[in-house]
Amino acid sequence: LTEKILQHKTGFEGYFWSALGAILLLIDGVRLIALKTVTTTEEGRSFIANLSRIEALRASERRKKITSGEPISRHLRELLYEVDGRLVESAGLEALEKMVGLARRRQQGEALIVAERGGGKSQLFARLEQRLEDKMVLLDCPPGGGKALLIEFASALDLDATDLSPETVTNRIAEGRISAVGIDNFHRLARPAMGGQQEIDEMIALIRKVKAELFWFLGFDWAAWQYISRVRANRLFVQEIIQLPLWSEAQIEELIEHRCHHAGIEPDFSELILPRHFEDSSFDTLEDQNRNGFFRILWNASDGNPVVALQLWMECIRVAEDGTILVSLPKLPSTVDFEDASITVLLILRVIAQSGYASQQEIIDSLRFPGPDVAGALHLAESNEWIEYVDGRYRLSWKWFRTVTRVLARQNLLVRRTLVV
Repeated sequence: LTEKILQHKTGFEGYFWSALGAILLLIDGVRLIALKTVTTTEEGRSFIANLSRIEALRASERRKKITSGEPISRHLRELLYEVDGRLVESAGLEALEKMVGLARRRQQGEALIVAERGGGKSQLFARLEQRLEDKMVLLDCPPGGGKALLIEFASALDLDATDLSPETVTNRIAEGRISAVGIDNFHRLARPAMGGQQEIDEMIALIRKVKAELFWFLGFDWAAWQYISRVRANRLFVQEIIQLPLWSEAQIEELIEHRCHHAGIEPDFSELILPRHFEDSSFDTLEDQNRNGFFRILWNASDGNPVVALQLWMECIRVAEDGTILVSLPKLPSTVDFEDASITVLLILRVIAQSGYASQQEIIDSLRFPGPDVAGALHLAESNEWIEYVDGRYRLSWKWFRTVTRVLARQNLLVRRTLVV
């Protein structure tokens, strides 16, 4: 069209092509305004996200035969995962400032920090520890339960775990002038089963018996928090419940830029073929348009989870013969086999999602299913890479994390997190 306008600058044909160009620009502008208006509502964001995933899959299938380059090496994957100290400062910043303010009040209290697995909760605890310098004790609750946590807590305070009374803890806190204690993954003390909250109740009871000017920050995964908050609604009396939002599109893009800089690569977006509704004529170059559209698709595909986004990113890039890092659209795992899974498998996956880590016996105790049924379902899930076996327990694999949680939410087995624009 641009060539036609340049070729016919005068006369009726010039008027015709110029008018046609103006109409197309007007339509494009209306389309962009409509898209931005639709994405101001959760229903609209959900519709656009689902449409994006479908078109991204179709585009990926169309390009499958012409995709060039080789998958990135294991070494490059490790570099992309490796933490180099650079942070996305805006992620969780509001929550961090609130936590710092609570800790510096020098008052007794508790705050619950809730975030989806991979949503930056552990990083937030580390940033808080850095801000408070040597005035904070930070622990990561092990999957082993309350006894294992008490041993780590006693070790951090240089106390005997067999004599960890409220009085000894209070005295040591006062001696060290400690203003905060953070326990990440506190939900690991609970299990979605009858009586599965006993250890979390016992630990909270100990916390409240410690009479010191100390603020406790307890970290929960989003899926675990949904059932714990219901079964313990009358017992969780805390000053603050801080829920970390899912990451924005800009934050996901900044994370990928940091990771690429650390790995020493410059991705090339020129080969992308974007779904129609992601094309934006406001960009000066095709490279910029493709880049903007790609990160919107990646954000939708990951639902704002930074670890899921990073996992998808590593599947999107490949190395050409000349060393160029080429980018393709995200290839999301197919849900065909997963959609046909039995309710037994889905319920087992829900227990694993809610627990973070769960052993076979813990799953049996939670669901009261026969052992052979649970063993068979776990074998099916592990063979399909929906879950992975780590240190004697099962957890959702990162490759399938987003797909599994979406399907469980669609089956009303989990509460779905919503994107925040």
